[in-house]
Amino acid sequence: MKKKGVIFILSLALIILSVSISLAADPSELIVIRASDNSLWKATCSGLTCTNFTLISGQFTSQPAVIWDVNLQRYVLWGRGLDGSVWRSTFNYVGGFNNDWAIAIPGSTANPPGAAGGGLSQNTWFTNPDWTPTELTSTLANLNYNWVWCPWDGIVFATTSGTVDHNRASATGSNFSRIYLSETSGGTATTWAFTDLPSGQPVGHSSFPFSLSKAFSCPTSGGAKYVYVTGEEGGGAAATTTTYAYGTTIFLQYVPYSY
Repeated sequence: MKKKGVIFILSLALIILSVSISLAADPSELIVIRASDNSLWKATCSGLTCTNFTLISGQFTSQPAVIWDVNLQRYVLWGRGLDGSVWRSTFNYVGGFNNDWAIAIPGSTANPPGAAGGGLSQNTWFTNPDWTPTELTSTLANLNYNWVWCPWDGIVFATTSGTVDHNRASATGSNFSRIYLSETSGGTATTWAFTDLPSGQPVGHSSFPFSLSKAFSCPTSGGAKYVYVTGEEGGGAAATTTTYAYGTTIFLQYVPYSY
């Protein structure tokens, strides 16, 4: 775009990839500028190639700010409107303008706003997995748990992994081992991983790794969200003498529904 008096403000978004959300491997870089008449223009770049600037709706009285929001998986445009209030709109990951203008913060400001992305996502990693085997029986046993703080309503993505080891005493009978991700201690609302050892399996050890994922809703008013890993075994009395789970880890990530 050739326009006298245009102030070029470049804001490049930092792209962050997530285990719980999908994003293309090479999103575009987004450029938003304010012209001398307060109009807004945008372009995108990929490598050394950039598009022409195109006009988007809205007017700012100071330079815009653009961030990449890893929670929304969108670019977020912030700026000072003609009335002095702070306005916000978004772009998709390839720079398509969503035109979803909203006054983000009550009140007004005489200065251009600043912004930083990613602060609303909280991760917590259980770094000390219990490598002491936990024996599984017909009664549910807690293998591990973790929690993350939810400032307000949103989603907690939970992933866990570990190993289950059977020691079959007899080649007769059937046996299963089941691992659950649950919102409550000992909860069995959903079976997320299990193995059935049918009759005729060789006597001795049989191990299998497990890896589970599930999304849980946060409390609508915010608060701590606990997620538990539990396990059990069942089957004929002659199926096994011992079944153990060990090395269980659990990772949680909080992502808000919206600002």
